[in-house]
Amino acid sequence: MPDADSLKLIQSAPMPEPSESQPLSHSELDISPGELATRYACGGMLGIVIAVLVILFFAINSVALCIAIAVIAVVGCGFLAGYHGDRFWIGFGKVVRWLM
Repeated sequence: MPDADSLKLIQSAPMPEPSESQPLSHSELDISPGELATRYACGGMLGIVIAVLVILFFAINSVALCIAIAVIAVVGCGFLAGYHGDRFWIGFGKVVRWLM
């Protein structure tokens, strides 16, 4: 349990100014290319799972439509996971809990 002096110090600490939401470039993300590749690969694997579930749920028989759904899901999830990182996974968890 923090003492009173610590609490006063925490309460008087300056808050960072909220920044406007601007797109970040890869260099501003401050992550290594390996981490970016790992994020993209994990998001892509999630995209495969989502594509399979959508195709099975809606019983899609068109091969072209199945391929389109798979490509969109893999690229979309991969990009979002690579760009947003943990925020993507937290948001995805919220969506899953909302659906259940």
